[in-house]
Formats: sequence, structure tokens, C-alpha cells
Amino acid sequence: MAHGPCGEEFKEAFSCFVFSETEPKGIDCIKKFENMRSCFKRYPEHYKDELYDDGEEEASTEVVEHVVLETSEPAIEQIEQGIKEDKVKPNTKSD
Repeated sequence: MAHGPCGEEFKEAFSCFVFSETEPKGIDCIKKFENMRSCFKRYPEHYKDELYDDGEEEASTEVVEHVVLETSEPAIEQIEQGIKEDKVKPNTKSD
């Protein structure tokens, strides 16, 4: 996936995740993964074989979305709670 029209987006997201020191790991990389996913959607003909298996596009997408939501929702709740309790300061700089 590092080669092709979304190679740079993939490298940025993957590198961010590998070097992430946050808990849960990679939560600070969500924006980079969203950028990568948006790029993949712009080039479905290039990434279809790597993203989907045997025409099960909808099922695969639903599984991925479920896993992402299952992982990210508790982390988002923890961050929001930390902000409310002044334990975490919101990041105001943009990438």
C-alpha cells in the first residue's frame, strides 16, 4: 500500500502509529488514518483488491468500522472526561 496514489498518506498514518506513545496506541493518529481512508475512497480501483476480499466489500467495511468505533469511542470518552476534569488540555494546533 506504500506505493500508488495514496502511498504518502499510508506512510504518514503507519509511521504515526508505529511511533505513537499514546494510550490507546495510535489514538493521536486518527486524523492521518482518516486522510488515508479518504484517499483510498478516491482510488477504489487501485486499492479494491487490498481492502476487500471476494466481493464482500460491505461486510468488510462494516467490520472495519465496527472495530474502529469499538476502539476509538472509549478513548474519545476518556479524553473528553480528562478535558472536563482539567487533566488533559485540548490540542489546539492543527496538522
